[in-house]
Amino acid sequence: MSRTAFPGPDVLLERLERSRGDDRPRVEGGGYTEELLGRLAEQLGVQRLDLFIVADLAVPEDELPFHPNASGALAQLVERTLRLPEAGRKRLREVARSLPVQPPSGPSRYGPLQPTGQPYPPGFGSLFARMLALRNMSWGASVQVLHLMSGIYLSTSNIGGMVRGLRVFDAKLVIGLAAVFGMPAGVLATLMDVDLAIGDHVHSAKNRDAAALLWEVRQLTSEQVWGLSELADQLNG
Repeated sequence: MSRTAFPGPDVLLERLERSRGDDRPRVEGGGYTEELLGRLAEQLGVQRLDLFIVADLAVPEDELPFHPNASGALAQLVERTLRLPEAGRKRLREVARSLPVQPPSGPSRYGPLQPTGQPYPPGFGSLFARMLALRNMSWGASVQVLHLMSGIYLSTSNIGGMVRGLRVFDAKLVIGLAAVFGMPAGVLATLMDVDLAIGDHVHSAKNRDAAALLWEVRQLTSEQVWGLSELADQLNG
């Protein structure tokens, strides 16, 4: 799909609505409200804020990642989480949810989910890059986590090519990205309006928990994330 042919937010969201058999009209005059996006996200089994990105809506500042430095701790946390049995993963997530969010007092806030000087070009790579950033994942962290959860290895330059629309999304990559997002793989295929022959692929329970944990820690400090990694190591002992 060429950049010029990339569909607008309404088209993308309508694809997802049709996949759920939702033919009800949107709000009068068109457009997608936050309430509608929340309902659609629940139906699809995706994060509400991911649909904000698809809809090209601003993510509320208090829901952005706050501590970019924590990105460097995510791969180890995922690696140790994937080694845990179900009970250990459950306990780790309980502790993660109990940790207080510490908003920064200065300019360390993540801010926009794409560069302001050279914004990402329209395309699925751009959408997915912003979804990764929403999880406080730098390109380097994305490479590591994608490999851990799917076996796919991309270099950071590959991620850059994806963002610029220079990389083809095959079925394996779609499944891998969906695993990281904690999103049914079929949802990404529907969003892209392509048949990737992925059937009814279901992510493993370990991947589902790892993806949920990535979401739950996205606003935590690096010290908090490292602490969770240490806890995961203890739970595995």
